[in-house]
Amino acid sequence: HGDDDDDDDDDQGDDSARAMLRHKDDEYVPIDGKRRGLGDDNDDDDEDEPTDVQGWRKLAESPSFLCGGMALRSYQLDGVNWLRLSYYLGRNVILGDEMGLGKTAQSVSMLQSLRSLEGIDGPFLIVAPLSTLPHWERELSLWTDMYWVNLHGPADSRRVVEKYEWLTDEKQAKGQETYKFQVMLCNYETVVQEPDLLLSVRWQYLIVDEGHRLKNRHSRSLEVMSALRAKRKLVLTGTPLQNHVAELWSILSFLDGNKFNDVDLFLEKFGKLSTGGGTSEHVNQLNKLLKPHLLRREKDDVENSIPGMKETLLYVEITNLQKMCYRAVLERNRELLLRGAGTGAGGVASTFNNISMMLRHCCNHPWLIQEVEDGALLDLDESYGQADEAERSRQYTERLLQAPGE
Repeated sequence: HGDDDDDDDDDQGDDSARAMLRHKDDEYVPIDGKRRGLGDDNDDDDEDEPTDVQGWRKLAESPSFLCGGMALRSYQLDGVNWLRLSYYLGRNVILGDEMGLGKTAQSVSMLQSLRSLEGIDGPFLIVAPLSTLPHWERELSLWTDMYWVNLHGPADSRRVVEKYEWLTDEKQAKGQETYKFQVMLCNYETVVQEPDLLLSVRWQYLIVDEGHRLKNRHSRSLEVMSALRAKRKLVLTGTPLQNHVAELWSILSFLDGNKFNDVDLFLEKFGKLSTGGGTSEHVNQLNKLLKPHLLRREKDDVENSIPGMKETLLYVEITNLQKMCYRAVLERNRELLLRGAGTGAGGVASTFNNISMMLRHCCNHPWLIQEVEDGALLDLDESYGQADEAERSRQYTERLLQAPGE
């Protein structure tokens, strides 16, 4: 049922984490599970999301337009309904579900719903890390019947895509081009390499996977993606709030630059939450800002069938070469190790760190130590030399045996 890609989930224990929202019992509530007044300071009533938006209708069950007999779980259906409602409300949003709950499946189902129910046949753009692009390709093929193209590749490959997979042959007025693809896939690096090509398209929906990579508000990739002409934006991340609220602001500003246009003011108001400071009122105010834009669920809330994470440690014995290198490092630094680091200055401590690093290199691969690699390559060259000499002797012997009169 659409297990998600390998997002890293780094839950934080401080007050700032409580500002993330999750879905429970058809209500969007703060992560601590308590209803809070997120309206004006004097308003204790927290109005529900409007459900009478013109053109929007809630999907009561996993839709039949999904391909291959694929079906959404109940919480995934809730997620798609929330994405559709946000689309009609004109909101750009974050789907911050915990890793493994199927953010990718919900996202491609959202695109398929736009095509099947709204007649929006793209173009859609998905920006994801290179390592997850194959996962997106599989999910698009499993859940949808849309034609997708992967733009990633060397410059020559990208030019081929632009020439043969971009526009149809139909003559259209400028700004009304029709595209051969419904979905365009690319990685973050391609966005930086092909800004003009991507900026030339009016994207109906932009999905950014592992959106925590947008946390650097000075990065070139964020600059280009912020300039993309996208009707709606969706950011996927298992860690909507990581180390600092400034990183959260960067994502929110990408989603709604008009609403989140002053990082200094944002940090002045919520910056203390990053260090465990701030008050419950600050948490309430941050909830108010996040609530329209963020949906986060955790496995414990929505998916009891997924077993808890179990960690298994496997001990692997190192090879004889690694043991030899390990002993050599210790022997080389025997005097220093016997003397100990406690009586030395900072330089001695630094030397101990270097020894520790070399020992780790031995355990990972002995060739990470330059001298070991050089020696191994020298031995290899000598082996090849001996092999060549043996081959020459064999050929000489064969010629002697084949000589006339012998």
